[in-house]
Amino acid sequence: MSDEFDKANDAAPNAATNTAEGDGVMRFKLRRAEVPVELEDPETGKVEQYVLKELTGTGRDRYLNDLAGRMRIGQDGKPKGVKNFDGMQAGLIGRALYDSEGQLVPVKKIQEFPSSVQSALFDKVQEISGLKSESEDEAKND
Repeated sequence: MSDEFDKANDAAPNAATNTAEGDGVMRFKLRRAEVPVELEDPETGKVEQYVLKELTGTGRDRYLNDLAGRMRIGQDGKPKGVKNFDGMQAGLIGRALYDSEGQLVPVKKIQEFPSSVQSALFDKVQEISGLKSESEDEAKND
């Protein structure tokens, strides 16, 4: 593979890269995006290292199935809203946040994080895993 391909994929590992003009070929490295995360305990000052990783296809599908189970369905069979928000953000984060030993962080522990931390991690997992719709991204830019 070309150096151009490697450079483009290092910048955005989960993005398609077209290295030759007009060849129409989508090229990917099968490496999940990773974002380092540091969490500091305000009482002790201890900083713990984590890694937020892009979901696999299986992880994404399981999360979407769980999300579908939270939906309230109207008499017309169409979704009418969410019936249960408990652990919704932590459930996604728990599929993507790894501790320094490479183990997934338990959802119970994630639920103890401040809500602002959970929201930031949730948004980042959605972003790196392709779960944000273009309309959500555009709304945030307005």
